[in-house]
Amino acid sequence: MLDYHSVASHLREKFLESPNDYLSLYSKALNEGQNLLAVQVLKTAAHVYPGNPILKNQLERLSEVNPMLAKHLDTLPPRKIFGIGLSKTGTTSLAESVKLIGYRTDHWVNHDRDNKIIDWDEILSYDALFDTPIAFLFELLHFAFPDAYFIYSHRDINLWADSANTHFHCAKNFSAFKQLCLNGNGKGDIVDSALWRIIHLTLYANCSSYYDAYKIHEERVASFFSTHPSAHLLNIDITGPTLSGPEKWEAIRGYLQLDDKQIPLLPFPKQNSKDGFGQREDPSLKMPLPAAWQEPFKPKQAVNLLSKATLI
Repeated sequence: MLDYHSVASHLREKFLESPNDYLSLYSKALNEGQNLLAVQVLKTAAHVYPGNPILKNQLERLSEVNPMLAKHLDTLPPRKIFGIGLSKTGTTSLAESVKLIGYRTDHWVNHDRDNKIIDWDEILSYDALFDTPIAFLFELLHFAFPDAYFIYSHRDINLWADSANTHFHCAKNFSAFKQLCLNGNGKGDIVDSALWRIIHLTLYANCSSYYDAYKIHEERVASFFSTHPSAHLLNIDITGPTLSGPEKWEAIRGYLQLDDKQIPLLPFPKQNSKDGFGQREDPSLKMPLPAAWQEPFKPKQAVNLLSKATLI
């Protein structure tokens, strides 16, 4: 008999080896009557192997046969979530994790609006937003959204300073970077925009180095939330070795007050990792599908089980 928590822990630790492994687990969960686990496994497989026609077929079939069951996991409590860590503290990974849970999320720029820097329109309309367009005005956001959930991502300060120096390669040193923030680059690009400049002036102009900028922002966060105890704040280091992938998921789940079954059965996203966000190339698509895959995958009694499945 499958144990939900054991299966969830395993899948949040590492990917299964192939689409067939996910399909076998999906079939076993269905036949044991563990309907929500089956749905999660299928959705996980379809995410990991987005080009696999068998997984796509099964997900479509599930939606047709039992739409309530298919949509159950998409029902999330409303949340306003703001990531207020500086760039290069794991903000990309955090944004992806919240997006995988199901919240409408964006990071740094709005990918649906010509890659414009996140602005007031996104703040009002998105569930979750991350990176410096949020970090530079988090105090205002608390007063605008007093029930919002703030996540402060931090990391080893020396490693961060080195990473920031590389990240802001548009300037040869910190002094030149501050001048760039003040005057722009005259190219009419994103770095020359008023919003890019005011964001980075706020975070860096009164500092003597990247190291100093990090300390000032950290102290600003600590000071504000210590004097506003009703505000929600999670401090988390997701770039270091302290937390395992499942522990990162658990920290997010507990903070956002979600059910364990609302957390994806995927390893926690890894910043700047080639396949860290969970989508993989399916080697089976490079060759003819095996005979067993020529027809839609139908584990014994699976369709009947799906049609009768209840939200347990």
